Amino acid sequence: MSTTGTEINNFLSGVDLQIFPNPTRGITNFKLSGDVLIEGELILTDSRGQMIFNAKHLHEGGVSFREFDFSKYSPGVYYLRLVSENYLNIQKIVVK
Repeated sequence: MSTTGTEINNFLSGVDLQIFPNPTRGITNFKLSGDVLIEGELILTDSRGQMIFNAKHLHEGGVSFREFDFSKYSPGVYYLRLVSENYLNIQKIVVK
């Protein structure tokens, strides 16, 4: 289980989600690893719950990456959710 940031994790055994660097001023990396199928949705919201980004994410085992560019967003707290039928993980991201 990742210890980066604040997370709420309804996790599957052997699945690890990492967000780095956190806090950030620009590019932040999303790394999901584990040998399990996750057909989910990535949802990025601001601290008021307003959706900023929404995309499908398919993890077929191994390691998957995605980059987010926070340089165009105002400083503050954001939440990245990975939601699927069998997995929920919410990560707090701080933008400086």
